[in-house]
Amino acid sequence: MTRIQMKNRLRFLLSPLLAVLVLTTASCQVRPPDLTPAASGPASTPVDQAAIRPPGLQDFGDPNAARLIDRYRLLAAAHHAAHGARTTPSVLTIVQLGDSHTASDTLTSGLRTQLQADLGDAGIGWITPMNVRGMSHFRIRMRSRHWRLSSSRSDNNPSFPLGGYIATPDRPGATLRVESRQDDTTPYLASFLIQTGVAAGALTVDSASGRRTLAASSGPKHPPGSWQTVQAPVRLPFTITARHTQAVALGGIQLTRQQAQGALVSPIGTNGARQTIWDRWSPDWLSQLAATRADLIILAYGTNESFDDTLDPQAMQSSLIQGIRSIRQALPQAAVLLIGAPDALVASSDATLSCAARRPAGHEAVKRIQQAVAQAEHTLYWDWQDAMGADACPMLAWQARDWVGRDLVHFTLAGYQESARRLYRDLSRFLRRSTIAP
Repeated sequence: MTRIQMKNRLRFLLSPLLAVLVLTTASCQVRPPDLTPAASGPASTPVDQAAIRPPGLQDFGDPNAARLIDRYRLLAAAHHAAHGARTTPSVLTIVQLGDSHTASDTLTSGLRTQLQADLGDAGIGWITPMNVRGMSHFRIRMRSRHWRLSSSRSDNNPSFPLGGYIATPDRPGATLRVESRQDDTTPYLASFLIQTGVAAGALTVDSASGRRTLAASSGPKHPPGSWQTVQAPVRLPFTITARHTQAVALGGIQLTRQQAQGALVSPIGTNGARQTIWDRWSPDWLSQLAATRADLIILAYGTNESFDDTLDPQAMQSSLIQGIRSIRQALPQAAVLLIGAPDALVASSDATLSCAARRPAGHEAVKRIQQAVAQAEHTLYWDWQDAMGADACPMLAWQARDWVGRDLVHFTLAGYQESARRLYRDLSRFLRRSTIAP
């Protein structure tokens, strides 16, 4: 008997035993840890999970998963209907909150492109109130003259809105110009987040749709200093002009195509941020998030927590749990997707060490917390590190493909696009499946 024949014979004899082992493993269920914070004292530290994580997007029982799937299917069917049959305009809205991986729009842009190919282009989504150094949006370019920016990461201001940025004019006549990176003559409905107290005529918007004034007067429901959403029809490009500087502040802009149907994907990120940055925003940020009417909220933090040598796992766990519960209260119909931190290495570490030894000290703890909280809070979960591949050291494998930067933390454009492709692959498989896991 040849060596090849012997190997085939051995596979034949062992295959029934392997099948039994696979079925036995699949039938074993690990009960998620109880991560509910105690009425007094810190929450318990999540335990390491013994279960083998299956690849792809996991559903730990999100109460709005079925609604998300239904909305996706209805929009997909309408978009691909023969002869472009007209339907009532409807939008699947996704908002991603995160750190620099989100702030660059390199990940969300890929997800946006794919989903809009499936469902239709509903617009650009959320953009910062002015250009922010180190951040970008793949569909929009912003130019500012005589405006200054405040960031919740570095400045103290109890009035920071959703996103944590405030733009204020330095002098009368200060301008903000919003341009498309490609030809776009579509009429948009722009939602401007401006601070209450801005008098009529203080801010104007000029575009091919004409000139509009933005005003947010105070009242019983809107005390001075709070934020209001003021809408105006615009076409790109458009220019915002501050006629004076008194009590004028802009917190963000959302651009939705008028009478459009399809997907809207908004990146709301901050370079260097952790999920606790929400604590530096005004409590009203949740009502502003609710105003987006998001169908899916994606939480993409963890990288900066991983590099924190003083990380308190209990504090991180409690903050993440409270954040998810607050989002569910603000958007009771939205599904929540928690993205586990991607692989990362300390660039200055000894290259001869093992991959595990080169990772930031808190990386594994952060990943365990994220997955355990996703299980306990019944969210969707996508493990970015696992999605990078089965290599012993995914970051080095991606570096060999020129998919990561020199810091071994951030990705190149090609790397973010590949990450987006894999996220879309797993998300679309989930959205197209026929049944919901119990």
